[in-house]
Amino acid sequence: MDNLIANGDMVISADGSPEMVSWLQELIQRAMIRLTVAKGSFPYDMELGSTITRLDLNQTDEFVLLAAVRDALSDLSEVTVSGVEKSVDRNTQTLYLTVYLNIRGREAMLELNQQLW
Repeated sequence: MDNLIANGDMVISADGSPEMVSWLQELIQRAMIRLTVAKGSFPYDMELGSTITRLDLNQTDEFVLLAAVRDALSDLSEVTVSGVEKSVDRNTQTLYLTVYLNIRGREAMLELNQQLW
């Protein structure tokens, strides 16, 4: 069980206590954190995170992205990455990434958008 995080902050319920997530939603949230944190930027675990923002996404194909996503999620033994799709909005310099997951036999999908530059 973990605290629910939205927009970079804990979600607080109406009674003032933190909202919690468990099982599938918790694993999806853990995957999301690992994909959005730059690898080496979290001082308590320098291996946490991904190298996605270090890639030249205008030239990077989905196989390279898939490898980067799998690397970022490698410590989540219950999660298997089955595919990725990307698009880059050059006007807003935003990466849109869809990650297809299998979590303990259940299909899940993560959608990320991240400012690149």
